[in-house]
Amino acid sequence: MRLREGEQGGEGGGTTHPTHVAATACNIFHQFFSTISFEQFDILLVAATSCLLASKTHDSASFVRSVVVVFDRIQQDRQHPTWSKPMYLLGTRHQTWCQALRQMESIMLNELSFRLYPFLVHPHRFIPFIATNLGLQPSKDHDFLQHVWNFINDCRNTTICIEYPPQVVAAAAFLRTAASMKRPLPTDFATTYGAPDYSLVVQAMEHFYTEIHPQTPRYMDSLAAEGEFLFFYFSIIYYYLMLFYKYQVLTFY
Repeated sequence: MRLREGEQGGEGGGTTHPTHVAATACNIFHQFFSTISFEQFDILLVAATSCLLASKTHDSASFVRSVVVVFDRIQQDRQHPTWSKPMYLLGTRHQTWCQALRQMESIMLNELSFRLYPFLVHPHRFIPFIATNLGLQPSKDHDFLQHVWNFINDCRNTTICIEYPPQVVAAAAFLRTAASMKRPLPTDFATTYGAPDYSLVVQAMEHFYTEIHPQTPRYMDSLAAEGEFLFFYFSIIYYYLMLFYKYQVLTFY
């Protein structure tokens, strides 16, 4: 979201980008931290690298150029919210960001086994198809569809999109919206779209709305060690040492 706002505000070039790039970045981010501890790598760096991988996957070149600029601005807002120091393309900050992103990209690709295709299918793609089958029109059913979009966008704040198939999440969004707005849906709606377990998604999101979201800060502080990008390099060195150790053990046996 900050990348899109930054693009519209001129932080990264003044152009907007499709939502599916951000959705792919969220899926990559959640999948990476599903096997890696939050204490091992900086959250902001992993988020920036996730956006970088997503933009490359969708061939969004202008989005790639925006990653460093916008995430550097986010870091400035955390450290110095009252002033802004410009970042020069040939300056130390830009070079440090680029080097950290390249190294983090290598680590994330290795952890994800270089498989990024599963993250390209999002629940957003099923909304127009389901809405057309239900006979919904954007002009007449704007509020209903907006609630569906909001539900799916909120799912990106959780791991639901990597735990359940995208059509199940999309069907759960329609069913929850229909229940809250008292709109009837076909009795076989869930089975038609292969979502018999949609209630699990709804329950997880209800827990998110009532328990997690009210306590979530706008900016989540890093759980890694403090100090510029120094902890990035220590984490990276530790990671490669562990890989080397595993390789030696496998070779020995």
